[in-house]
Amino acid sequence: MRSEPILVLGPFPPPVHGFSIATREVAKAVAARGPVLQYNLASHAKSRLGAKIGNSLRALGGMIVLLRFRLLGGRQVSLGCNGGKGLIFTYLLLRICSMLRLRCVLHHHSYAYINRHAGLMERIVALSPPGSDVVHVFLAARMRADFTARYSAVNGIILPNAYMISPAPVREPRTGLITIGLLSNLSCAKGLDRFISLARNLHAANVPFRARLAGPVVEEDLTLLTKALAELPELDYAGPVYGDAKFTFLADLDLFVFPTKYHNEAQPIVIYEAMALGVPVLTVDRGCIAEMVDECFTALPDLATFDREAAQLVAALAGPRRATLEAAQTRARQRLAEDTQIALAALDILFGVRDEKNI
Repeated sequence: MRSEPILVLGPFPPPVHGFSIATREVAKAVAARGPVLQYNLASHAKSRLGAKIGNSLRALGGMIVLLRFRLLGGRQVSLGCNGGKGLIFTYLLLRICSMLRLRCVLHHHSYAYINRHAGLMERIVALSPPGSDVVHVFLAARMRADFTARYSAVNGIILPNAYMISPAPVREPRTGLITIGLLSNLSCAKGLDRFISLARNLHAANVPFRARLAGPVVEEDLTLLTKALAELPELDYAGPVYGDAKFTFLADLDLFVFPTKYHNEAQPIVIYEAMALGVPVLTVDRGCIAEMVDECFTALPDLATFDREAAQLVAALAGPRRATLEAAQTRARQRLAEDTQIALAALDILFGVRDEKNI
């Protein structure tokens, strides 16, 4: 066990979203290996202006916390890297860490500044050349390679999100109608429109199936969902689900369908949650998704391919290729187990007894 405390900075739930969940789980992993201190960088203000002001104040508070932490003998910080305009706060906090000679573990959870060049990230990279006290944490080897191609080489380590997933019991073999599903913050960006289009195509082709949706719906896409529910008898909506209800929903699926077009998608935790239950995944190649899914089913190369081939693929799985799903269930759990082992080893290096040669 490590005896020195580590300070974890980033957004903590609520609200619940990928970044806040990741920060919470990092803090848990640090706590499992020794003392941890936490500082929430996210404002809870509901208005846009209030949130901007609140986030600025929280970042200022974070700088003060860093100074106090160093004066009390602290030496290591874990910092979540903001993928949006808040990247300015990440840069300022990292600069304070450098000035105070704090070792900083910087976690990347977004492809925002990998898909598009960001001057602030270029400055962050300048603060963290190889051999510095900054270690960049990437979700997958592809993310590290894409980041290096966009900017330059940095001290880096791979830490998949797989360690955040609770173990799940092995499901009994499923029979009956094939059930496809999507669980997310439901929006067209996360594939709601394409999921509904897939259901419409299957219905038109007289394929026996069930389609299930779960998660909060963004207001601008509520009409789309309401219309589909009225027109498609195979489709149902479970509403927002959390905790055990989330895993009950996923366990009822034969295929998790995630046709995301969210530009900054990196490594969605919900895909790992489906894989934990042996649910194969039909998705698209975006961010780290193709690498995380690997052979547990398929990540189609792009959305155009999904639009063209998804209905035919699901129809085949509902009939002559049903056995393919059963084989994919085992591979999904194995793939998750592999990434979990990689993640646990990385966490021990970063927050336990470190082996600097592996970074």
